[in-house]
Amino acid sequence: MSCLIALEYFDNGMLPIPIKDKMALVKWANYRETRPERELVDYWFKNFQDARIGLITGKVSNLLVLDVDGQEGINSIKGKELPETVTSKTPRGGYHYYFRFPSALNSVPTTLTNILPKVDVRGNGGYVVSVNGHNDYTWIKSPYDFQIAEAPTWLVDLLQKQNKAPNRAT
Repeated sequence: MSCLIALEYFDNGMLPIPIKDKMALVKWANYRETRPERELVDYWFKNFQDARIGLITGKVSNLLVLDVDGQEGINSIKGKELPETVTSKTPRGGYHYYFRFPSALNSVPTTLTNILPKVDVRGNGGYVVSVNGHNDYTWIKSPYDFQIAEAPTWLVDLLQKQNKAPNRAT
């Protein structure tokens, strides 16, 4: 089932990779900057039939994902504008909010942990676990029914500010 879902994502512009326990099952470093061919995605998922689906984030896929973990993460973004966008629920009560990757972030690291308490971002060089037929991640707002929105200004500003912080290890 994962193969069909992965190919459906690919056909809709997303870049799926097979994962297990949040770890990639294939060497995917080349695909942080270039798109894999459909045949390669098909090959991956036919060879890892029980794999979950990861979606590559960043400029290459035009995805920036805000990963909000549990109630503490929800509290961290309370009061911040979140446009209506593709959203999934994670197994531990968190959310993934999918945004278009902003060109203003092309040259800064965008895969960062704890940009706010229990809030991570996945962008260039990253991926997220996606809805994959295993019933642990579910769409709240599916990419088939909703558009992926522009990233909110506060998030873009926060990422730019994080990267200007003195002594920031990336």
